[in-house]
Amino acid sequence: MTAYQQSVIENAKYYLLERDTNVVIDRHWPSEYVYSRVFKRPLFDHTNLQLQLRDLRATYIYCMDEDSVERHEQNIDAAHPYDREQYREICKGYVELMMANVVNEHTVLYNLVRHGKSLSMFFKNHLGV
Repeated sequence: MTAYQQSVIENAKYYLLERDTNVVIDRHWPSEYVYSRVFKRPLFDHTNLQLQLRDLRATYIYCMDEDSVERHEQNIDAAHPYDREQYREICKGYVELMMANVVNEHTVLYNLVRHGKSLSMFFKNHLGV
C-alpha cells in the first residue's frame, strides 16, 4: 500500500509543481488508516506520506454530514457492503482524525447537506480554487 500511495504523491507533485494544477487525491493514507482500524487490517507507518503532503501544503477535505449513515445505507455499493455499525465506525475514525488535527492545519469539512452537491462551488467558496 505504501508504494502505491507514494506513487500517487509523486504524480501529485508533478501536476502541482510542473503544471501548476490543483490535485485531488481520494482514498489516501487517512482512508487506509481508518479502514485498517475498522476492518482489523495491518496498519502501516503513514508518517512519511503525511510529511510529504504537509510540505506540498495539502488540504484534507472530509466529506461527512449528519445524513451520511442513512445515505450510505440507501446507496450500498455491492463491492463495499459495510453494515451500519462498520460505517458508523468509519465515520467516527474520520472525525477522530479530523478533530485530532493529526493530518495538518489545513483540514476542511465538506457537508453535503449544508454545502450542496456542487464540489466545484465548494472548492471555489471554501478553498479559493
